[in-house]
Amino acid sequence: MKENNKPLIRSFLDQFNRGEINRRDFIRYAALVGLSTTAAGHLVGCGGDGGGGVDVAGSRGGILRVSAAVHKITHPAQ
Repeated sequence: MKENNKPLIRSFLDQFNRGEINRRDFIRYAALVGLSTTAAGHLVGCGGDGGGGVDVAGSRGGILRVSAAVHKITHPAQ
């Protein structure tokens, strides 16, 4: 990230903290001026560490259904 973009990032973060822009817009604007989306996400508390309102424990039970199309193989290299 270029040094001259730091004031922009701080400005976007201030706008986010005041509620003027949402989290998606903050990450978008920060990425447009050169900050990685991972770093931007951590700045606003939505990194992969369980923060940001994500229920890490989840609930037990239920049914997980997964499906995929299976194509006929007509050649060994496919």
